Formats: sequence, C-alpha cells, structure tokens
Amino acid sequence: MGDPGEAVSGYYDQPWQWDRIRTHQQWIAMYHALDDPHIPVAEPRFVAAQLKCNYFECDEGEHFTDPDALPEIVPYLRRKTGL
Repeated sequence: MGDPGEAVSGYYDQPWQWDRIRTHQQWIAMYHALDDPHIPVAEPRFVAAQLKCNYFECDEGEHFTDPDALPEIVPYLRRKTGL
C-alpha cells in the first residue's frame, strides 16, 4: 500500500499464495472498519475476494485497537468453533 516501513520489512516481496492459504484453513473470517485510518477499504475487499472467505464491514472501529470495538466477533467465533 505504499508504506515504506512495510516495504522494508520484506513481508510482501513474494506473491501471496491464495490457494495455499485457503487449503490450510477450515474457515477464514475478515473484519474491516470503514473508518480504519490505515487500511483503505479496497485492500480488505480484495483480500477477502481472493480468499473467498466470510467478510464483514463495520461502520466504526478504526483499526480495532480498542478491545471492546468488535463485540460481535466472540459470538461469531463461538458459532464457528462450537464452543
């Protein structure tokens, strides 16, 4: 996304292996806040489309640094894991 710190980290030097990611997971869920100051909404939409996963957008939550910002995730995880 053009961030020099991310570029120097080397995390994104190789193409993502979408098929390998999908085949090594039972399920994948992504959450994104539309008011995230760091990640433009096009990025998680693209990743979710490549992963063919459950994708949820929230109006608020910024970068989800507040532990209380995403209360719906606990019930979702309980349903998915059967706990």
